[in-house]
Amino acid sequence: MLEKQREKIDTLDKQLVSLIEERFDVVQEVADIKQQHNIPVLDDEREKRVIQKVQSYVKNPEYRSVMGQVFQSMMDVSKDFQKEKMEKQD
Repeated sequence: MLEKQREKIDTLDKQLVSLIEERFDVVQEVADIKQQHNIPVLDDEREKRVIQKVQSYVKNPEYRSVMGQVFQSMMDVSKDFQKEKMEKQD
C-alpha cells in the first residue's frame, strides 16, 4: 500500500544525503576560516537571513514554517560540528 511512496522517499533521502554532505563540506571550510580569523561560530543575523531566504524558496505555503524548523535544526547541528572541529584544532 505504501511501497511506492516509501520508494520515492528513499530516493529523495539519497539525494538529500548527497546535498547535505556537500553542505557540510562547505561548513567545514567555514569552520577553518572562522578558526583562522578568530570569528565566533554563532552569527544570529546570518541565521535569521538564511531562514527567511529558505522560507522564500518554499512553493507550498503550508511547508514554510516546517522548512524554517528543518533549516534551523541543520544550522544548529552545523554550529555543533564547527565547534567540535575548532576545538580539535586548538
